[in-house]
Amino acid sequence: PNGGRNPKWKNKGKTLTWLSANVFHEASIEALFKNNNKDTKKEVIKLKIVKTNYKKVIALTNARIISMKRHEVIENGTIIIEGNRIKDIGTNSDVTIPKNAFIQNCEGKTIIPGLIDMHMHAIPPNHTLKQNWWSYLASLSYGVTTMRDPSNFRNFAYEERIKSGDMTAPRLYGATATGSPFINIANYEDALALVRQYKNMGATFFKTHNSWPRYKRQWMVKAARQENLNITGHYSGENVYGGFNMSILQDGFGGVEHTIWGDYAVYDDVKQLVAKSGIWYTPTFQYSSFSVVDNESEIANDPRVLKFNYFLNEKIQKYLSKVDRKNQLEKKEFLTIMGKDAKDMLKHGAKVSIGSHGNYPGLGMHWAMQILQLGGFTPYEALQSATIVAAEGLGMQKELGSLEVGKLADLIILDKNPLEDLKNTLLINHVMVDGKLYKANSLDMVWPVKKNLPVFRRKE
Repeated sequence: PNGGRNPKWKNKGKTLTWLSANVFHEASIEALFKNNNKDTKKEVIKLKIVKTNYKKVIALTNARIISMKRHEVIENGTIIIEGNRIKDIGTNSDVTIPKNAFIQNCEGKTIIPGLIDMHMHAIPPNHTLKQNWWSYLASLSYGVTTMRDPSNFRNFAYEERIKSGDMTAPRLYGATATGSPFINIANYEDALALVRQYKNMGATFFKTHNSWPRYKRQWMVKAARQENLNITGHYSGENVYGGFNMSILQDGFGGVEHTIWGDYAVYDDVKQLVAKSGIWYTPTFQYSSFSVVDNESEIANDPRVLKFNYFLNEKIQKYLSKVDRKNQLEKKEFLTIMGKDAKDMLKHGAKVSIGSHGNYPGLGMHWAMQILQLGGFTPYEALQSATIVAAEGLGMQKELGSLEVGKLADLIILDKNPLEDLKNTLLINHVMVDGKLYKANSLDMVWPVKKNLPVFRRKE
């Protein structure tokens, strides 16, 4: 009744086995055709991993703090973190540092919340669970402390490993794209069963592709709402101004993925519709362009690219050998238009978050913020899209997206102020996720224990 994955035959094709979440099922073909659930064997797999909970206290002192709480900027501020939560925050004079706290002097630094990548395909291997995975590491080294992967079944296992503290990675929210030619639903009951199946596996949201007709997508929206889960829609490149992309805005989806009108102009009535729908618009600018940086060689020599991001490193080297500045200028003009469209939507009250798509893990989030700025976003507005607005899109604004007492300790320590120059978001000194502080260039942990990043394979 709950569906399943990984079907296998045994007894010369007379018996079928499958998995559904942590339950192993086995049934004869005869019982399946008779729909006889009593003859289905079930074995619940119970595997517990103990999470190490550190209760130590650290004080980050003398920093400029851009909390993302109603334009709050605290000069000469201190953040007290106990375990993985923010216990206190304010100016140095207003915060009492506990006697047992380790003090990290952040004089001259700027602290911002960790970045939230709302559309990131990390594509870890599914045949074995890696100790660490390069795109997770690359993302974290660039200050991404939360990722939403909108289409990957293997996410559920990796999400559990990350929660346990067994992997060095951003926190992960995963889903499986449900609208595809490989899955058929004939009625609302089928849609509800599908939603419950993935909810049982640990899904917090769903994504539908453009292979289903509108009435089936509406079933999925209704089913997701009944089960209190978010649902987002993938745009259609073949049906830009037709029923698909417009219906996403009209049918109750919580989000829409990619630059949903591609290379086409977006008219103001559509921008207003995006705002009035209440949807979270998540453009993935890198999906159609290399970058917007002025000097690619600077990125190619970035130690984080050299250490973690073999894919990007190889791609940049090939790119530099045949760079066409005219083509880059044309791309920059195109990206400026997309950024301006997002700014117009923002003016109408739309919720704009951003995603790297996984083309350039970690680095892509910084480029996406720069593209928003090309379109007219202020540095603060671009930071909002990458932090608190994204947290609201996840439904996690009480835990993530800003630096406030009680929230999870996810943050970035920058060498320079991003409100003066948005590119300063790349100048990361340390990154903290779930209360663990890492050196950005190496991801060696410096708090609550000192521990070097284990050796990892950069390629499969």
